[in-house]
Amino acid sequence: MPTTPLSNARRFRISLLAWVLVVGCGGAGSSGAPASDAPVPEGSSSGTSLVPATVDPNAAYTPVDLTVVLDAERAVEQVVPITGGVVTATGSDGTAYTLEIPPDALPEATTIGLTPAVTADGLPPGAGGPRGATYAVQMSPDGLSLLNFATLTIVPAAPLAPSEQVAFGYRGDGKDVIAAAVVVDSPEIKIRILHFSGAGVTNGGSGGVDPAFIALGSDAERRFESTINELIQAERQRMLRNEAGEESLIEQIGEVLDQFEAEVVKARVRAASDSCDAGKAAVQTVLTLQRTRQLLGLAGGDTSSADLADVLNKAVRACVLEEFTACVEHHRFFLMLGVYHLVLRQHAIFPVLTSGTLAEARDLTVKCLTFKLKLESTAHLNQAGWTHDSSVTAEVILRFNPEELLINGAATYENTTYESHMPSCSVATTTGGATIAILGLLFEVESGKPDANGDYPDAGVSGYDLRYAVDNSGETAAITCPDGVALPASPYPVWSLCYYDARVDQIDTGSGLRQTEWDLHPAGDELLADKVWDKVGIEDPSCNEKGSFELHHAPGA
Repeated sequence: MPTTPLSNARRFRISLLAWVLVVGCGGAGSSGAPASDAPVPEGSSSGTSLVPATVDPNAAYTPVDLTVVLDAERAVEQVVPITGGVVTATGSDGTAYTLEIPPDALPEATTIGLTPAVTADGLPPGAGGPRGATYAVQMSPDGLSLLNFATLTIVPAAPLAPSEQVAFGYRGDGKDVIAAAVVVDSPEIKIRILHFSGAGVTNGGSGGVDPAFIALGSDAERRFESTINELIQAERQRMLRNEAGEESLIEQIGEVLDQFEAEVVKARVRAASDSCDAGKAAVQTVLTLQRTRQLLGLAGGDTSSADLADVLNKAVRACVLEEFTACVEHHRFFLMLGVYHLVLRQHAIFPVLTSGTLAEARDLTVKCLTFKLKLESTAHLNQAGWTHDSSVTAEVILRFNPEELLINGAATYENTTYESHMPSCSVATTTGGATIAILGLLFEVESGKPDANGDYPDAGVSGYDLRYAVDNSGETAAITCPDGVALPASPYPVWSLCYYDARVDQIDTGSGLRQTEWDLHPAGDELLADKVWDKVGIEDPSCNEKGSFELHHAPGA
């Protein structure tokens, strides 16, 4: 076979391909949950198909799992700052594993671990027969997603010829193995890492990279990723031998992309409005397909920018409706605001959401983030025998205000009773009433740990912060006393004076009163929290005020 020098353009295009496929599909060792797709059938109009055949088009994929035995004594942990770093571990056989983490790949300083594997059994047979030595390493923390690619370099104890090297990656502790994305122009064994689990290299025999890895993957997208990664590994071998083959590779990849579009992408686009997960899968798949074609200089296929805009609107609507349903049925209101912010951010970055989609997201967020605050309170004041008892009730509807990004509201509170007594005098009372204004309701969310699907089933609210103000209650009294009896100074308005006096320590300058101590109710209850109190005036101990707050979730009220 004739050989030709490798052009910089060729190296650049293949490197970009490795990059975009790992970005779009999760990369070797991705911890993302597999999507549910119809299998991709065999059948290419231009030769042998690169996508695995299946007998039953509705059958689920059967992933290949490895049995990985780790050498805990050889484990290495190191704190890596956001500026990056290098972590190295050596297996008991002398195999060296070096993980290079570039700057800004980590959101914060993180303890990174490498644990060499003693064995990693379960890989399919190599093209040249039974596989030889296998070298693998487990990375921790499992499931960590990097913001930029790390590079895992493996130097086996016994040298492997490039024609014998087959790189692989897996999820978790050995689940769902596929071919790994390699650095194509490196004579060393280098694997691109974006998500943490495990990765390694095996001796595939004289046949090298073999078609067995095409069939790997728990879903269509994982198989697509494994297929492309295997083609890249084969291209690396050709590049190291300085052989031609660029156009053949691009054409083969184009066939895979065409099949993937016909059998997976279009199905996902049709299902984009079925659920939030289906919508997100459709968006991710369309973006990956378009970007991959652009970087390879391939024709655009049947999936256009208009299709992407349509899918985005369907996906956003599905996610908003799903979250709103959970809000109404299970009172999981605390995640709705985050969804709404994501919608706004998505539209700011890629402004294709229709006015109808944005209006619906806004309307459902307001309906979800609607609450009812109930107040009951009685103030008692005793001034040298002149007693006052004044009670109020209030019910305030609080709603999310999209313009101010606040949850607030106001209502009139009722002065239900006002009684006053003074020795030797008669007292005629008049009840009052005024406004209670909720300036803002904040809540602190504890997300808990995500499950396999990326959801947060244990998420909940750990506290509420209520900012509010009450106007003067306005009750009055007319006093009639016998001649010569001196009239005391008027304490009006009794209730609001005592209420504020009992909360001098809760007044936040510029923000009114503040209530942060609540008794929280179990998740899923319509009554979210309450608080009962019995307070004595701070500046005037003759005041005593008793009462309670109840905070209810009232979606759509």
